[in-house]
Amino acid sequence: MNNKIKYLLSIAILLILIVLIFFYRNYQTDVEQKNTRSNTLPKEQITHQINTLDGNLSNTSKPKPSNINPPKWAQELMYINENPQYNRVDKIQRLIKLLNENKNDASAVREILAHLSNLNPIEAVDDILPFLKNSDPSVQNAAIGALSNASLLTEQEQQLKKNLPENDVIRRKIAININELKNTPNIANEVKQAISSSYASTNPSLEDTKSMIKDILNQKEMSANESSYLATSILNGKDVKNTISLLDNKSTTVKDEVIKSIGNNIVDNPNVLDVLNTEQKREVFSFIHNNPPSMRDDDFSFKNDLWKNALNHF
Repeated sequence: MNNKIKYLLSIAILLILIVLIFFYRNYQTDVEQKNTRSNTLPKEQITHQINTLDGNLSNTSKPKPSNINPPKWAQELMYINENPQYNRVDKIQRLIKLLNENKNDASAVREILAHLSNLNPIEAVDDILPFLKNSDPSVQNAAIGALSNASLLTEQEQQLKKNLPENDVIRRKIAININELKNTPNIANEVKQAISSSYASTNPSLEDTKSMIKDILNQKEMSANESSYLATSILNGKDVKNTISLLDNKSTTVKDEVIKSIGNNIVDNPNVLDVLNTEQKREVFSFIHNNPPSMRDDDFSFKNDLWKNALNHF
């Protein structure tokens, strides 16, 4: 009986082994067929797949080249500015030529005037002045900026430590034209602010300073540029007594803004007070001392620090 059971078990084990071997061989055949199909793809199909993958990677990692070239005037502008063989005078002459060639293109005019401005172009004033009357406020602003820098002392004048008469004639021409623009009815506000921010350079005479101070203080509201102009005029010792007298009658907000501008000037350059004589220093000190910032202001802490710092420098 035991022998018979052993015999049957042996037969069962053998059958199981045969079944396992059969399934294993079928599995191996399927794997080989799949590998064969993948390795026998047409060469064109493989190449296409690789190119497609490369293309997708390129599209995600490389910016697409732009087909838009800068306008001719922009290319010429870059060439002039980057050419090491051109000195300051050469650049001004070429920029003037480029400006006149593109005077009807507002974008070109703005950019060229900005680059001229960097060169303090007193030689180019006659070519810049017509743009003060341009219908585009942004062009007018660019012209004001260029004329403001053109009004500064030239390198030669700095070396001689005096103004040259021929340059003062040009500066006076700038001042007259800026005043004409300033008095133009319905002037754009952005142009008005540009004039205020550069007026100390373009119109430094005491007469023009007094006129601008009066115009600013006759307004109901005052911009940051205008408060800065008043502060600069006071610190330059121009019409100090009269300006402070007029400010005393203005609102706390107006006085705060002017004092804040004075404080900022002193922080930037503590020696700025050296321009004032003893009497002027006393007047400015009294004005600041008598007008501390209001504690109700959101920026009271900042204004208060400026106020204290300004007083400490007198």
